[in-house]
Amino acid sequence: MVAQIGYREVTALMGAFFARLITCGSVYSWGIFYDPFQASFKLSNLQTSALFALVQGFTQSAGLIAPWLLKRLSIRQVVIIGGTLASVSTVASSFAGNYWAFMALFGLLQGIGHGMVYVTVPIAASFILPERHSHIAISLHNSGDGFGLLLFPLLIEVLLELFAWRQAILLIAVIQAHCVLCGLLLKDNYSSAVKKQPSEAKEMEETEQGSQTWRKTNIALLVASSLLDSLAFSAYYTFIFPHLERHTATPAAATVILSVTGAVSIIGRLSVSLFDEKCIPRWLSFAFAHLAQGLAIFAIVSLPPSMEVFLICAAVLGLGAGIGGALLCCVCKDVCGGRSLTDVFSYSMFAWGIGSAAAPPTAGLLQDLTGSSTLPLAVGGAAFTASAGLLLLFFFTVDRDVACLSKKTRVIDSCCIPQSEDQSVTENLISLPKDSV
Repeated sequence: MVAQIGYREVTALMGAFFARLITCGSVYSWGIFYDPFQASFKLSNLQTSALFALVQGFTQSAGLIAPWLLKRLSIRQVVIIGGTLASVSTVASSFAGNYWAFMALFGLLQGIGHGMVYVTVPIAASFILPERHSHIAISLHNSGDGFGLLLFPLLIEVLLELFAWRQAILLIAVIQAHCVLCGLLLKDNYSSAVKKQPSEAKEMEETEQGSQTWRKTNIALLVASSLLDSLAFSAYYTFIFPHLERHTATPAAATVILSVTGAVSIIGRLSVSLFDEKCIPRWLSFAFAHLAQGLAIFAIVSLPPSMEVFLICAAVLGLGAGIGGALLCCVCKDVCGGRSLTDVFSYSMFAWGIGSAAAPPTAGLLQDLTGSSTLPLAVGGAAFTASAGLLLLFFFTVDRDVACLSKKTRVIDSCCIPQSEDQSVTENLISLPKDSV
């Protein structure tokens, strides 16, 4: 393992780590600007939440164009272009004088730029190390999300104390520009890693024909689960800060609680490096991570509000978010195959984008109708729980997929080995001493 990791792999992992830190940290910490945006443009909850819906939605839904981009550009080029677009649009939005211009720059263009980074970097990380160690690279780079969720709320709170909100997002744009440097550190080995020899590709195609139906079922379950995850996650991160601020009375306390979520999620993301499927399937850990997040949100809205309750729930939710976020790419690979990773992961990210775009406005409308953030957060908890239920169906579909694949492989193997050679190999094994065998 030590011999397989050199200077180039370390720098690539650093680039992937910091790209995720900047992208996830900024995108999912914009909710701290909820009240300043609403007061400055005199918006309703529906209009304000639409801003966050756009930036989160386009960040995730860029997965739909990821395969198209990677066929025409290298991963480095995609990340550099995305980082440039995100930072420039954020700078321009700080000068926007009306709501619609701000929405186009802050929501639309920034979201597209972040999406080009957010969706392609995990694909790059999965090919930095050899196949049997790819989950370690995914875990390490994905821990950047946790550090981003830990550091950015604290940073934004300090910036808002020192500057007006327009100057604060201008400074954040400078940080976002560092995604360009991260792109330069990545390895452009994606295309060579996924290439197959014609004979090998043909054999793989023949081998996988028997399991196509169940594989499509696995893809459908992953996409549906991702849609529910994004509905829950986006609603939570849009409304949790104002919810905590109202119940803890101070923005500083609410910021600390959010930072606890990010800090604990780092532990969850790093722990994925130990998930090698020898004990339990990774998809089962993935399902329980979503269930834990749903139960934590239900506890936040149902238990008597106190700092202790919020901190415990934030820690549980952060652990679940860390494990779930880092395992998504691994689960896509486990249940659908490495050759389908780019397509399946892109479909899942597109579903995330749809949910991220739909959740904040819907939750904002519910808050306008009820006058409380309790119902939107409860709906998020229900979505997490439903997602866990869908993932548990892998108990039936993954086993059938593997059974079909193994059966087809045995038929191919028996046809490819000549009978005489097979008999000679068997005779040689029988003739060997037991110790040699």
